[in-house]
Amino acid sequence: ESKRAQRMESDRRERHELRRAERAGLRCGENPLAIDACYALHLTQARAWPAHRPPPLALLRRLLLAEPRSGHPLARLFTVQSARRLLGGLLVLDSPHETLAWWSGTHRVGREVAAARALMVWAIRWAQTQGRARFNLGGSGGLAGVASFKRSLGAIDIAYPVRWFAPSRGS
Repeated sequence: ESKRAQRMESDRRERHELRRAERAGLRCGENPLAIDACYALHLTQARAWPAHRPPPLALLRRLLLAEPRSGHPLARLFTVQSARRLLGGLLVLDSPHETLAWWSGTHRVGREVAAARALMVWAIRWAQTQGRARFNLGGSGGLAGVASFKRSLGAIDIAYPVRWFAPSRGS
């Protein structure tokens, strides 16, 4: 019963946040040309994340280019904008069966109007219209607030083994 009450409260909070984003008149879409601005937003946010190493910008640019064989990029950049500015970006890795939310960056003004939530919901709907079987929100890093947000979007936790490889010092 307690879990059900928590879920209902989370859903209520999520609906409130999405209504707030809607009232702000935010626009979401795909815009790979905004990679530099979105990367700057990501770097600004990442300063507060201990031990975070952002992926190289050159790699992200390359992932956004169309593959010669398929004609589709391996990654897509979705953005959210107000009438005045770019508020955030979400870079996803995309395949025919699954879309993975890889990294994002949100302007502080965007956090005030729930821009990241609106963009994530838009991206999930985009993946559905493209016929993707799954939208992978990634891990939550042990952060309860992040996990709660993902559950409010319908996510379920899936545990799977991961092996981390570290460079060896040689012998």
